[in-house]
Amino acid sequence: MHVTRLAGLLILATTTPLSAQTVSTAAPRRQQSVLRVLTFAGGGVLVGAWTGYVTSQVTRSDWDDPTGRGAERLRFSLGGATLGLITGVILGTRGGPGEVAPVGPPRLPLPINRPLTADEIRSSQARTITQLLREKRPQWLRARGQDVVTAIDANTSVHGAHGIVVYLNGTPLGGLESLDEVSIDVVTGIQFMDGPSAIVRYGTGNEDGAILLTTAAGP
Repeated sequence: MHVTRLAGLLILATTTPLSAQTVSTAAPRRQQSVLRVLTFAGGGVLVGAWTGYVTSQVTRSDWDDPTGRGAERLRFSLGGATLGLITGVILGTRGGPGEVAPVGPPRLPLPINRPLTADEIRSSQARTITQLLREKRPQWLRARGQDVVTAIDANTSVHGAHGIVVYLNGTPLGGLESLDEVSIDVVTGIQFMDGPSAIVRYGTGNEDGAILLTTAAGP
């Protein structure tokens, strides 16, 4: 009686869903898990009971004393069956080889050209737009595999060499060295356009892309 109750509690605890989402998305997997637990638990009971019976024969075999040992054999067999049940339930709830619990849809990385919003700009500790892009979108400061910021820090004109053009509310300002001519406090959005898209929108001279700055005063 106690063994049956213990089996029911263990199976209920290991198969109860944690949320409504688990019920709706993993019902077939739950059914397979219940069957697996029952199979392992049943096998554990049989093996444990047999092991308990054999253990009871170690000190004195039924062949030597066929009477008066029924209670002892039952006690050993029930003890072995209980241990086998617990072991079977534990092994059954671990899952099969390579089985992975559902964790929901995978998270896809955000696109590198995703615009910077006003909230992202305000949450940064950067004091200039160049510092902001270094922190949030360092790939925007590279053209054809070269780090354009290095040339800016060396006071070297990069507009002709790299071709990344900065626009303020649709008006061209110049190369990347012109980023810090605009106060970061007035910028409400920053967007990067790759070369083909920038050429379509602004014409030739934008082969390496464009950085678009938007302010509240813009169109």
